[in-house]
Amino acid sequence: MPKEYKADYRVNLLKANITGIEVTCCGHHLGEMRFQNNEGLICPVCGTHHTVVLQHNHFHIRQNQPVKGDDKI
Repeated sequence: MPKEYKADYRVNLLKANITGIEVTCCGHHLGEMRFQNNEGLICPVCGTHHTVVLQHNHFHIRQNQPVKGDDKI
């Protein structure tokens, strides 16, 4: 992953169906989110919460930054 990108996502396909989304953040592979609504991973370096949200005929991959001074995500 090029260093200019803080986060990177790789979508895994099996027979034209999405099976999961691999997440890399802050240069570290965080793991794979299964393609399920509100599945997520948290980066241990920066605290960003990466989430997949399913809606109708599309999906979103969202990054929620932690609020300064707030340990909850």
